[in-house]
Amino acid sequence: MNIEVIKVINTQFPTRIQTIYSSIFGRTSGYYADEPKVTFIEKNTIEHSDWIEENNITTFPTTLFYKDGELIAEKKGIIASQHIIAEIEPYIPKFAIKK
Repeated sequence: MNIEVIKVINTQFPTRIQTIYSSIFGRTSGYYADEPKVTFIEKNTIEHSDWIEENNITTFPTTLFYKDGELIAEKKGIIASQHIIAEIEPYIPKFAIKK
């Protein structure tokens, strides 16, 4: 089983919220640095505009959670580290946090 966590941000019109969330996302990805089954990815409006359009993403930041290639959750706006962890924990337990 593999989990992908994708952060989608608007790099054409950056906001303070996106900057804060990038820090949260980066810190949370560090918690899973030694877990090969969890991958954190960043998509942005400049390099990945086609992908963003295909996936109908209009809110930034948006966080997508995939399990083995299947979308299992989508969170719009800024979310805390514990909310990211809570989406991963049922599949890859590390912190014993309940959703």
